[in-house]
Amino acid sequence: MSRIRQFFRPIKRWFRNYIYRRWDLIISVRNNEDPLVKIPRVRFQLEELTIALSKPEDEHYFRTPVWQHTHAKFVDRSENLPGYTVLMGIVDGKLVSQGPFVKGAYYDKGMRHLFDPGEDGIYWFEGETAPAWRSRGMALIGMNWLFPQLKELTGCSKIMTYYRMENRASRRLHDRYAFIPQYRLIWRQLGPLRWTRQTPVPEGY
Repeated sequence: MSRIRQFFRPIKRWFRNYIYRRWDLIISVRNNEDPLVKIPRVRFQLEELTIALSKPEDEHYFRTPVWQHTHAKFVDRSENLPGYTVLMGIVDGKLVSQGPFVKGAYYDKGMRHLFDPGEDGIYWFEGETAPAWRSRGMALIGMNWLFPQLKELTGCSKIMTYYRMENRASRRLHDRYAFIPQYRLIWRQLGPLRWTRQTPVPEGY
């Protein structure tokens, strides 16, 4: 019996990775006019870190091997998506983390869903940290830098984002930053087909 399971295990993994996938997402919004009262402490003090908001001419940061997979997306969105900006963490002239966002509504073609924080809101894409700089609180440093001055920098007062329901650490982090769950989004992929279904946040979640 165990040999049979071992035989089918890679097939099952392949099926989940390439044929059928499902994400259960919680879409949440933070009203940035609310005070930040439970900000997580950052264990690392990185004096060499510079935080900045991207400009189109910053595309050279995304040409390096670490970020090459995001270069085309950065160029395309910077040129064609009004209000698109990347919160960049830079050390010694190199990009070590990025947190992209866009002002107003954004239709995600891959998810077949419109994320709409309203005219006075931003939609926060999934961020990423370079492998060598993970586990150093880069996301916390970025949020702690951006949120207190969000209105001044962008003119917006709300932040919409999502996290996966099963990710407890991500849920705790969003709770501490006072993100309020708005609805549940179930995303599925079957081969080339993709679809979503929006449902209320489960009771007691």
